[in-house]
Amino acid sequence: MDRFGSGLNWVLRALLVVFLLLLLADCQAPEIKRELIALADSSDLLEKEEIDLEFDHPGGEVGLAIVNRQTLLTTFLFYHSLSLLGHAAGYYYQQMETGSPWIQKGSRRIYELLGGIEVGYRDERGTWKWIASINEQGPIAEDHTLIRLPASNAKRIQLKLRTTKGLWRINSLQLVSIVQPVHPIRLSPVGVTKNQLEDTVALHRLVAASDHLVTYPGEDYRIRYELPAAKAADFFIETEGYYIEWMRDEWLPEENLTQAKTLFLYPREYLKSIAHVYKAREPEMEHVFWNSRYTKR
Repeated sequence: MDRFGSGLNWVLRALLVVFLLLLLADCQAPEIKRELIALADSSDLLEKEEIDLEFDHPGGEVGLAIVNRQTLLTTFLFYHSLSLLGHAAGYYYQQMETGSPWIQKGSRRIYELLGGIEVGYRDERGTWKWIASINEQGPIAEDHTLIRLPASNAKRIQLKLRTTKGLWRINSLQLVSIVQPVHPIRLSPVGVTKNQLEDTVALHRLVAASDHLVTYPGEDYRIRYELPAAKAADFFIETEGYYIEWMRDEWLPEENLTQAKTLFLYPREYLKSIAHVYKAREPEMEHVFWNSRYTKR
């Protein structure tokens, strides 16, 4: 599997990769589009489903182009774990990073069990083979993936997608021809304004390979680039970052370390036990998520 932005730079790779950092006080809901999505199972959050696909083969080397993002299921699991851990949340999440092997293993195991979008291919003998898995985390940004398919002389191509129910939104599925490599031009910023004032310190931190720009809610950065002459170009964002999460007072009454230990020790049983909790909130989660706001005190 070749991802846009890694591995071989096949067609559909961007002509330009722009490191663009635009921080807003609030996240805006994405443009409403048609998405293929199934609701989660009411008794087991690990319940799987399969989608069968069939395409006419255009000839030559081809790939499956997928545009997708996660639902809010993993977001729910993260915040639900915080509420269960309560006052001990800081300790346990520190242990996930640097400490206890059983905590690290348990937290990884949940996401391994949930899995990604597995792609199956039916070869010319009629045998199904799982050839790739897409597992980019996050419900906000769309992930674009190109999966190179095995060479075939068949007139039609049969594919299968296997996912956890209610975990993924699929925006687009296309069979595309792979023509030639395309190499991106990487651009650095030439100017930065912070809250409408020129900020040379921020510019230096964005350009310097060994430095980072640390931002805070309420800050408005505008970053300028000089673009090369081109009749047409695609722009891709290349960023790295993190955010800081904190415990809310209203979550503390839900503290339950016994159930939290089930999360780490028996993740399969945990995901079955909380299915009804998620299902009760699933219908309204999108509205609540996209209409939430952070305000500075």
